[in-house]
Amino acid sequence: MATFPLDGFDGYTSKTFVFKTDPDGNSIHTDVVYPTQAADSPSTVLVHYHGGFLVFGDRYSFLPYWLVHASVARNWIFVTPEYRLIPESTAHASVEDAVDAYKWVRSSLSGLLGRPIGSVLVAGSSAGGYLALTTTTIVAEKPDALLLVYGMLDAAGPTYTTPGPNIFGQPTIETGPILRQFPITKEGDGRKKLSAYKMPPDISTDPRSSLVSALHVDGIFVDYMTGVAGQARAISTQGAETIADKDRHLFPLTFANLTGMPRTFLLHGANDSGVPVSCSEKAAEKLRAAGVEVVEEFPADAEHGFDTRIGNINVESAESNGLNAVESLRNAIRFLSSSVAAMAEGQNLPASAVSELQRLSPADKQKVEEVAMKMMQSSSEEQKNAARIVLHQRFSVGQLQEMESLGKDPLILFYQDHAYQVLKANAARQQQQAQSG
Repeated sequence: MATFPLDGFDGYTSKTFVFKTDPDGNSIHTDVVYPTQAADSPSTVLVHYHGGFLVFGDRYSFLPYWLVHASVARNWIFVTPEYRLIPESTAHASVEDAVDAYKWVRSSLSGLLGRPIGSVLVAGSSAGGYLALTTTTIVAEKPDALLLVYGMLDAAGPTYTTPGPNIFGQPTIETGPILRQFPITKEGDGRKKLSAYKMPPDISTDPRSSLVSALHVDGIFVDYMTGVAGQARAISTQGAETIADKDRHLFPLTFANLTGMPRTFLLHGANDSGVPVSCSEKAAEKLRAAGVEVVEEFPADAEHGFDTRIGNINVESAESNGLNAVESLRNAIRFLSSSVAAMAEGQNLPASAVSELQRLSPADKQKVEEVAMKMMQSSSEEQKNAARIVLHQRFSVGQLQEMESLGKDPLILFYQDHAYQVLKANAARQQQQAQSG
């Protein structure tokens, strides 16, 4: 029986690394779960940022064991980093650490584990979803796919800038004493910075949980994120343009250029009472408008943290049948797997494929068609059904009927588009690496 949270996976080793030291000299850690025996081919890495409203948690908190099991089943490497927490720090520090963890995976993990790194996938849950999205908008070398699970994605939205009800249906609280206990961070205030806060057995009785409630009730989450008192009210009354340039990268849905973001899977329960599903709905809208491939899973009954409450279980096994929203979790895993497969198929496309699809050379067009056909043939019926859902989100019924009347299978068009986007991203990455190398 494993006593360490990430022990007990056959053929796997779990190791803790220091991936950076903060300006105060504090070590910031990540755990890496990796195959003990290196594979012959480059290893896929899945980086997952933990939740906790940016206020509490550590690399073992709210562990998505379903993603760990999925990684083990595919011989992937699973990475779970910590990051500095508010209110002792601002979200500037949280985002900086999340970005540094990702860059550390890209630059250092291969040497530390003695094996080449292939595809890198990024995921995050709740506050970790916010960090996953923000990190991906900042880094030059994008991950190959992005999985955002009930993420706090709309940081400048009303949930975090206007007074409102307590989260999880809890009663309204008196916020004054809590905010005095946990004041907004100020330069040189002397408080020790925290990059890990171990979860107590009953989080509802923990004072930091009360802080999360107070920030929602008073609508000042953004103040604590930016370190600017009154920023939330300024946004709610005057608009997001009141956010200073130095803080704008903390609000990717509002200010970031989302063009070129990797294909993204959004998983969020429609009845989530911790982070409203509207956060993911807005992210889907913004990403899709930027030309990003987006897959949405918004199950009707999937409360915040539903995936972690099922415990240490493999959701791809028969024993998990009947678990709440289990098919949504399986679809998320299939999405990640298909992203890795697509990147492997497209790694040799010439850089000319960065042009518009209709301007591709015949040879490149043929490459797109070949990869698309392989993707389609290797997809299960469940994956194809998920693709059909995406098609119905992208096209009207009339457009789909018109394609069919012309003898065009809308499903192959989906895979051709997917193949083209993947191959184009690969070509751009290779071109960037050639220029930097």
